[in-house]
Amino acid sequence: MHRPPPRRRRHRRQRKPLLLWGVFAALLAVALGLTLWLLFARVAHPATPGGAHAFGTGDMVIHTARVGMTADQLGLTPLSVVNQPHQTLWMLDGATLTLTGTPPALSAATMQSDAWTGPMGIKVGDTLDTLLARLPVQSLEAESGDGNLLYTADAQGIAPVAPYGVLSVQSGQLMVTLVAERNDRGAYPYASIAADPDDNRITHIAWGFSVIPPELSE
Repeated sequence: MHRPPPRRRRHRRQRKPLLLWGVFAALLAVALGLTLWLLFARVAHPATPGGAHAFGTGDMVIHTARVGMTADQLGLTPLSVVNQPHQTLWMLDGATLTLTGTPPALSAATMQSDAWTGPMGIKVGDTLDTLLARLPVQSLEAESGDGNLLYTADAQGIAPVAPYGVLSVQSGQLMVTLVAERNDRGAYPYASIAADPDDNRITHIAWGFSVIPPELSE
């Protein structure tokens, strides 16, 4: 008797790599959340030093230069200058300055090198704890977006009312966003400080002005 040829078994698609990536992503999210919780737990009941204060325009500095200084007052020599329609960029070694207005004056700065001292006397490479020790951290459990309030002008301590600070996780990094009271031009002075969650070392510092507080505009 003639037997029909055996049927070929259909191979199931291998879903293990996809499953492993899903597990890895979930573990990474849990690890970042745990890092944020542990860091906030350490500062939830701080012994605030006498020099701690809320971020303000007086903290908008880079080295000896301050916000509002004109080009001839900065005392810095750029490696290159980029002229744009409404602003001028000074490219430094590990930092960028933004000058706006007439005459051009310092209005924003970013720092990626430990050669520059920024707001609250911090620099790249310092620990996030160093920054938090210089802020008036309150015993708050309120959340703002995906982060935790560090301090706020809100009498009930539950809403981000300037001046305020927020600790959050953004793009896999710890982020402290500090916002001062709105100025007479309707803009909020702010600073954003990023840190590596593995060692809490600061990797990036930026400050400037925003019509909408950065933490609320995301």
